Order: sequence, then C-alpha cells, then structure tokens
Amino acid sequence: MHRPIVILCPPRSFSSVISAMIGQHPKLYGFPELNLFLADRLETLLALDAGPELLSAGNYSSGLQRVVAELFFDGQTPAALASAAGWMEKRRRVGTAAIIDLLLNRIHPRTGVEKSTRTAMWAASMERARTWYPQARFIHLLRHPIAAIQSMTRGTPDDIGFVEYSANVWLHSHCAISRFLATLPPAQVFCVQAEKILRDPDQRLPHLMAWLEIGASKEEIEAMKRPENSPYARALEGVPADSDAGFLAQPRLRAIPEDPPLEIPAHWRLSRVLALRLTEMAQQFGYGL
Repeated sequence: MHRPIVILCPPRSFSSVISAMIGQHPKLYGFPELNLFLADRLETLLALDAGPELLSAGNYSSGLQRVVAELFFDGQTPAALASAAGWMEKRRRVGTAAIIDLLLNRIHPRTGVEKSTRTAMWAASMERARTWYPQARFIHLLRHPIAAIQSMTRGTPDDIGFVEYSANVWLHSHCAISRFLATLPPAQVFCVQAEKILRDPDQRLPHLMAWLEIGASKEEIEAMKRPENSPYARALEGVPADSDAGFLAQPRLRAIPEDPPLEIPAHWRLSRVLALRLTEMAQQFGYGL
C-alpha cells in the first residue's frame, strides 16, 4: 500500500542534501541511508557491520539505528540509540521488507524518501525496491562526472588506481540505474541533475513536487531550503556516519560552483575506452552540451 520515493545514484551525488531538502516538505519524510534493499533479512546487514574492516567500511546499519531511535524512542539520545540497537537485535531474523513497512507505517501519512547509495550498486537491490513497492517512484539523481570523481577521490587525488575505481563506480552505477529504470513506466521515473536543484531550488523544486503530485507553496519551498532542520542532518558522537560527513558537519544549503569542462584530466590516466564511455554518458545526461 505504500508508495515510497527511492533516490538512485552513486556516492558523492549530493544525495544527502537533496534527500534532506525533500524530506522537509510536510508531506514527505527523508530517511538517512537505511540500506534495507540490499538484503532480505536484517541479520545480513548486521553481519556486514561485524565483518572485515574493508567490507564494513562506512557501516550498513547506523542509519536504521538512528531512524528507530527517532521514531520509536523519542529522539537520538544515547539512551534512545541503545534502545534502538536492542530493538534491531531482537528483530535480526525479520525480513527487511517488514522493517521498511514498519517505518513507513510509523511516518504515515507522510511518504518516505529513501536514498541509500549502495542500492544502485546492485541490480538485485533495485529489483527488491520494485518488487516490494510496485508503485514506488524513483529519482535518478545525477552529478557531473568530473566533479563527482574529484569528490570521491578527495584526499587521494594522485592514487591512479582509486581514480579509475571511482570512475567505474560513477559509470557502472548510472548504467545499472538506467537499465533498471528503462523497465518502469515513465511516470514512475524522474531524472534530474542535482546541481540544478541546488543552484535554483525556487524553480526546480516545484517541478519535482509536481511530479510527486503534491503542493509546492512558497512556505513549503522555503522549508525544503532548510535541510539542516532534518533530524538526521548532524553527526552523533559514537555513531558511524550514515550520510556524507561533509554534509553532516555543515548541513546548510551551499553555493554550487559551475560545472567543470567535460574533459577527462590527463593526469587521471584513464583508458581511452573508459574516458570515452564517461564522456558519452555524461552527454546523454545533458552535461557538456
């Protein structure tokens, strides 16, 4: 019966701020990264958190812990977070579909906005979203590839291997998303450049809300321009970050620079094939034109 909004994108696509913005509409509720479409049972996510450091980097369940604390235990205090951890442990064998339903029931009549970037990494995860919620609406969130890859590799810009990996993450995530969305009715899909929303929310947000078939009054637009009002727009001591750390440190709407030229930097040393595919897909999305 639920019709959630699922944001599909690779990491570093401004999904944290966009989700928080949309979630400030009085008829919507922006979740942090829940990762619940990644597996059929909650115990799988909890096991990933307890796995090898490389596998569990970034964590899988802290976003869910925050939501449970907020919705079922009246906030995200240390005591509420501890209670949420116990709540999750008791339900470790419960299906993740049932967990999402519990959350969506809890926020009803508001509509949930889910934005886990890992969902777009696997076709099976996107298929779960479609199977569990046949009427779900999907936002394909875009970001210029040069800016996205630079953001992914911030701190290690000279690591050629990691630059290549990040380029492949951008490319293959968007390829997978595009293939998946091509199988859906067009009315369930909204493709948008994140930069356009962030640079001109007064003009872009009404278009998005019209697609969602909800109002976009001046007051509602102003509310969405305050992502810092999201209960999840801050880091918590002792809780691994479930969203972009930069956003959690400074969650306010910030100016976005103009798009860089759509030219693959030579020092990235990407193969000709990979560079060409990146450029071609970016042009399909309207960048560099």
